[in-house]
Formats: sequence, structure tokens, C-alpha cells
Amino acid sequence: MTELTSDLQALLSGLNEPQREAVTYGDGPQLILAGAGSGKTRVLTHRIAYLVATDAAKPNEILAITFTNKAASEMRDRAELLVGRRVRAMWVMTFHAACARMLRADAARLGYTRQFTIYDTADSRRLIRRCLDDLGIDPKRFTPASVGSQISDAKNKLRDSDAYAQMVGSFFEQTVADVYRSYERELHRMNAMDFDDLLVRAVNVLELFPEVRERYASAFRNVLVDEYQDTNHAQYRWLQLLAGEHRNLMVVGDDAQCLVEGTPVTMADGSRRPIETLSPGDRVLSAYGSGDFRPADVLAVHCSERTDGIAITTRAGRRLVSTPEHVHFAGVRPARVSELGGKTNHMDVLRPRSPARRRLALSLCADQGGGVPVHRLSLSGDDDAGRETLERMGLSVRPMRRGGDGWRYETSCADMATIERVASQISTALGDVSIRPSARLGHDRDGLAANSLPFTPASSVRAGMVMFDEQGGYDVVESVEQVKLERPVYDLDIDATHNFVADGIVTHNSIYGFRGADITNILEFEDTFPDAHVVKLEQNYRSTQTILDAANAVIRNNRGQKPKSLWTDIGQGDPIKIRELDDEHAEARYVTGEIQ
Repeated sequence: MTELTSDLQALLSGLNEPQREAVTYGDGPQLILAGAGSGKTRVLTHRIAYLVATDAAKPNEILAITFTNKAASEMRDRAELLVGRRVRAMWVMTFHAACARMLRADAARLGYTRQFTIYDTADSRRLIRRCLDDLGIDPKRFTPASVGSQISDAKNKLRDSDAYAQMVGSFFEQTVADVYRSYERELHRMNAMDFDDLLVRAVNVLELFPEVRERYASAFRNVLVDEYQDTNHAQYRWLQLLAGEHRNLMVVGDDAQCLVEGTPVTMADGSRRPIETLSPGDRVLSAYGSGDFRPADVLAVHCSERTDGIAITTRAGRRLVSTPEHVHFAGVRPARVSELGGKTNHMDVLRPRSPARRRLALSLCADQGGGVPVHRLSLSGDDDAGRETLERMGLSVRPMRRGGDGWRYETSCADMATIERVASQISTALGDVSIRPSARLGHDRDGLAANSLPFTPASSVRAGMVMFDEQGGYDVVESVEQVKLERPVYDLDIDATHNFVADGIVTHNSIYGFRGADITNILEFEDTFPDAHVVKLEQNYRSTQTILDAANAVIRNNRGQKPKSLWTDIGQGDPIKIRELDDEHAEARYVTGEIQ
């Protein structure tokens, strides 16, 4: 396009060069790699407006998809500011809302009526409990929550009850298979679908009825997807069916992280091997929690090319080189119990919190059950609305411990993906919720008040922080420097524990599922679409450089990564304040005092 109209010039003004490149790209697949605060929603909404303004698409030919109602509402509102009432002709919504709308029109082809009922989590668990009772299975031994989680995971992978039954390898899985078959039959009999069914049945109707697929593929000539790295197999298949023919698929996502070639990994027998020599089936040394180190299986190995890295050197002479987003376990050294007068230490980066802003504490390897690491999620509050919301989800909410005011919710599971799925469901239901992961991997023999460290990307590690060593103790970070990566980078998927030992330091593996997410969807996008146009959004507009470095210290989606280097021209900003306080109540009093 040689000349822009004044309206188009106004639309594109204020975009930086990569954003403008993404917005004005022509037909064909596009992959936008975007970090936090880099303007991805701006790019998505301006892309929508650009398609309409240039007559590249009619409003009713645009399908814009994201994960949460809040994100969809924000996208719709911002698009409306650019295109006005024409946004009402577009489908700007969540995956589940779009699938539900499709199924209201075509569910009859699958034996449902248009008035099918959508079951929420509580409805689903009640039905699973009934199936357990009908089959004579003890619901205390096989809880509706654990069985429901397995069924949900199977559906996210597009496995029906028969397909799941072909893959069972334990008594628990055989029990789930029996319940799954009964549950699926009962749902259909009652003309009902659960949340996962909305995706599964939408895929079914597109796969089984070519005329339906052709109708929707022709209707939506442009498909735009936010948070693409969090898509699971069912969502990927649904998008593939809709956009596989016209191929006007624009996906925006963030990827994750890896360690540089040559990094020595400690094996189960104590020997060390370069990370690039490992293969699925190898056994590495891994932390099972509280200083317990044992063998764990490598499930997968990921390799890619990167350009920018971070080198971390410790006091003991260890050196780790990784991509900036690679997640380590690093933080301020916990205080000793004796230094706190016998009280439990509560140390955190202080941020003002309102009742609407909640933090879900997610702890990797919080405990062990029969030698298997168990991960934990906890949330507390003092408002009736939050408690009632969780109870409607079928979650068990209890009074605060030690007679305190308010309520608490806790759950534990050996499957980290299940814990994160519950965290995601809570986050969606309550609204503005952040997830705060940490790893409970250290030992208590030094008399420390805590043996946990937060998930911290390499770019946020600072000299003076501590990291877990291969004995469960602490090694102090001496220096952190930016380096160029001239070799491939690798990451591992470690069964159950999600960590391994690299050059004597315990580090996170980054490629395990979140909400059933399949990271290969974004990592292999260019394999699926070899002619994909790739744009990186690296300039951050939201925060000062100090906050930009620190805000990513807690991240919820850990995956293999394509290289990005976030930066800002806002300035360095004020330093972050850190205070040691007895508990969350003391923290709240301190923050209130600072605000006053």
C-alpha cells in the first residue's frame, strides 16, 4: 500500500514499528510473540480495525478469541472505540462462548437439543459422585475432584471414554475409565454438556459434518487468537478446522525458556551429562521436596535457537546460562527461626492489595504422599462473595486457621497440571487474581523458618539472592550478566517433580501443561504454517525498568521459548521495598500504614 488515508494514518499513529508491521500484514498466518505489557491487546484490536478500514474483512467475517470473559470484554470494548457499533457483528469472545454459540445451532446433529444445559464445576462433580455411587465406588478413596480432573484432561486431549479406556495403566485409571463411561452416558441422557464438552462437541460437529465446517470456515475469513501458548489440543484442533483452508490465522502468545547447550545435568547415578545428550527415558537427579533428592524420568527434550541470554554465577563457582525467561528458584534467603523469636517468617515484595486483588499461592513439591511429590494451592479471604463463589464451584472452603477471621481454600495433588487448572478456574471465577508459585525444595537443618523460594525468571535474579543447590541447601548469587547465546538451548520435561539439577543448582523445567495447554502449539506454529509471518513485540509500555525486571518474578505458564528481550523507555523507576513481617496480617497493616 503506497498511500494511507488520514483515517488509516490516525489508526496506525502511536504504534511502534513491530506493532505496525503486525497490524498491516496482508493475508496468511501470523505469529506474534509478545511479552507482558508489550501492547498485544493494542495490536489485536488495531488489527481488527485495520481489516475493517481497508475492506480486507467485513465485521461479521472476524472471529477474535481469548481465554477469559474479562479479557474478551476488554478486547471488545477497545475494538468498539476503533470501529464503533460494527464490533457487534464480530465474534469477540472466549473459546467456550464461541463453541457454545456454534452448538446452539448444530448440537442436534450430535443428538442434543438446542436447549442443552451447560454444567459448571459443581454440577459436574455432583454427577460424578452419583456415577461413583451407582458403580459402588468409595468417593472418599476416589474423590469426584480427582476423577473429574482426569476426565477433564482426557477431554482436553480429545479422548472420549473408549479412547481413555484403551490407555489405562493403573487401578485408579481403570476406575476413572468406568466412571468416565457412565458420566458421558448420563450427560448425554440429560441433554447436558460440561465445560470441556463445549470444545469437544464443537470439534466433533466440525469434523463429522463437512457442510458445517465449510459454513463456519467461510464465515470467519480472519481468526485472531490471544494467549495462544495456553491452547490445549482441543482448542488447537478447533482453530485448525476453522482456519485451515483460508489460513488467515493470527495468534498472539508468549513462550518460555531454556538452558544453553553444554549445561551439565546431574543424572540419577550422580554422574553429569551435557543437557543436549539427554533423551526421553533418561533418569536425572531431582528434588522431591524438603531436601529429598531422588531419580526422576525425563519425559521430553526441547531444543531451539536463541540470541540473548543471562549468565548467573554463584559464590560456590557454579554458572548457569539460560534465556532471560527461564524460571529458576531464587529469592531472598529465609530468616532463621531464632532470629524471628520463634515466629514464622513472612517475606514478600510488598504491593498494595485491595479485596478485589487476590493471590493464589501455588507450591511445587509442598509435601509427599507415598514417596510421590504433592503440589499445593491455597487462597484465603474475608469476604462472603469470594467464599460463595468458590462454594458454587464445588470447592471446600473452610474457616481460617487458629480462629482468625475469614476463610481459606487449600487443595493438593500429585499432578501439577491439575493444580494449575484449578488455579485457572478460580482465577476466572473470582476475576482479578494473580498466581504466586514457589518451590518447597530446601531442607530445614539450618533452622530456617521456610524452605521455599519463588519462581524467578533469570532476568529477575539479582546478586545476593539464594538458589537451591543439589543438597537442598542454599548457594548465593554473586553476579548476573547479559550474554549472547551462540549455541542452541535446551529444556527438559521432568515427570512429577518438574525440576532437575543443572551445574549443581536446582532449576525448573519449563515444559509441562497448564490447563491442559500444549506448548508445541506455539513452538511448532511455523512447522504447521511454514510461510508464517513472525513479529516480536519487545517494548514494554506498562512499567518502569525496575518493575519490568521484578514483575515477571512470578509466572504461571512455563514453556520452551522463542527469544524476546523486553525493554522500556519509561526509565528505571524507584527501587522495590522489601520488609520482613510475621504474617499476612502484619503485611496488610504495614501496607495500610504506608498508604496512609
